[in-house]
Amino acid sequence: ELDGTSFKFKKVELNDLFNNAKRNAERMIRKAGIDIKVVCEDCKSIVMVDADLVDYLFEQLFTVALKIKKQGTLLLRAEESAESVMVEFVDNRYNITNDEVAEMFTPTKRNIDNAGGVNAMEYLVAKEIVRLHEDYTGKHGGRMEARSDVSGTVILFTLPK
Repeated sequence: ELDGTSFKFKKVELNDLFNNAKRNAERMIRKAGIDIKVVCEDCKSIVMVDADLVDYLFEQLFTVALKIKKQGTLLLRAEESAESVMVEFVDNRYNITNDEVAEMFTPTKRNIDNAGGVNAMEYLVAKEIVRLHEDYTGKHGGRMEARSDVSGTVILFTLPK
């Protein structure tokens, strides 16, 4: 276990993080009253993370997804590589545009509202959590990105092994 300032990094099975994210998302979905199914693919990968921060990262992704009031499926899946685990958050209800992809992880004039607030601040917070994991574990490759494909909008990020 590593202790970086107030962060607590430890080895965690990704399935545990997925299951916790699913429980929290289902609670949020019930409150929102939307017919959305949350699916988590089985993943036995062990990651070195601050579990509370990763829980918050997932909460931010689900918060943005629930702004879309359509039924469908949200999927969490992962693929392991030598140094990290690539996590995918897939929303089959929406296809992000190229303009949205280009601006979703940085505050720009386009995503700052008239009151000076940042729209979709949740993505900026999520990206910072991914960066913190890279900084405090010393493992390179922490990144977050988005794309649109046949499955819908896909948010990808890496977590260190």
